[in-house]
Amino acid sequence: MFIIRIIFVLFLFLSPLFASITEDLLKLSDMYKQGLLSKEEFDKAKSILLEIEKIETDQVGDTQKKKKKVTKKVKKKDKSVKNNIKIERIFTTEGSKFTNKNFEKMKLTVGDFLIYTHRPGAIKVKKISNNKQYAVIGDKLNVKYYNRGQDFLDIVVDKENKELNFKVNNSKILVWKGQYVEKAEATFYQILAMGRLPFHFYVMLDKANNALGLNMEKFNRRIELAVNEIKKDLAVQYNISTNQIDQIIEQNDMMAVYGETIPLDVILDTTDQKKLALYEDLKTSIGDENFQNLSTKMNTDLNDQLNNTVNSEIQVAIDESIRDAINSGIESAALEAGIAALIDALMAGASWADALAAGEEACASSGGC
Repeated sequence: MFIIRIIFVLFLFLSPLFASITEDLLKLSDMYKQGLLSKEEFDKAKSILLEIEKIETDQVGDTQKKKKKVTKKVKKKDKSVKNNIKIERIFTTEGSKFTNKNFEKMKLTVGDFLIYTHRPGAIKVKKISNNKQYAVIGDKLNVKYYNRGQDFLDIVVDKENKELNFKVNNSKILVWKGQYVEKAEATFYQILAMGRLPFHFYVMLDKANNALGLNMEKFNRRIELAVNEIKKDLAVQYNISTNQIDQIIEQNDMMAVYGETIPLDVILDTTDQKKLALYEDLKTSIGDENFQNLSTKMNTDLNDQLNNTVNSEIQVAIDESIRDAINSGIESAALEAGIAALIDALMAGASWADALAAGEEACASSGGC
């Protein structure tokens, strides 16, 4: 699914490098005279270069024609994943915008799905296009489906380990993890959106049937810092940059929205693809060494830069084991940071009491849990 992107990277580098076809033809002739190429190899390479020259000439002519035309400027539709994945707080009253005492009611939009907390510990899943409810996930990891929701949603529950994974298009949308804390005589649950973003935290006390929602203020920053640190560690471990890790994360989010068919902002037309195919054919015909010596503008540094860029793109694109390891590593770091923040609150005493009081207040204000 990343082939177009890789081709685009090649095109950006190769296009200016082969501007002088005439000089390349002269070099090709010298190679033939020196016996570096057979007559058949020379004739084929020459025909490829002439065909490339024709394509480039036609492209220049088309560009000039387009400039003469008066065209209405059309605003390009933004296909950014940021427009298709949103995490927002639900404000029940005007005053709730300015307070962080209660737990935050949240909603997550992923493509056509709307996922939101309707009470502490419980999540509803709806489809935006038809406004139908497809599932309710309860505070004890019980799942109830509606409108054949089981046909659309991939929800896997492991009650023994207090875990739940909710996937769309084979990408994790919500990760549920419970941890029993003996000191509090309660089970702490954290729900992360996209495996890394705080979405909902709640507690199930041993002596109570209802869940108590916790304010995320106590966890957000800790989780954010943990995710940033694990990115650095993963970058070193897999010899990639943190920017590439961010790309992997964004691609994973995009897959949740679009599935395997991810729309890209840059798509090469058939002419560009044909030209790149000709260059590849030329390289195959005359060999790597002759190909590198052919272009008048191909220098060693730029060639190394091209190879490094393409290799890193391919590595990120095809190595699913690295992708999975990165996603798992970030998820684990976020979950560990969440439980660490809770332990700190417990040790502080007053913070834990405040958290429970906030949960009880929210529960009461919503008409009971």
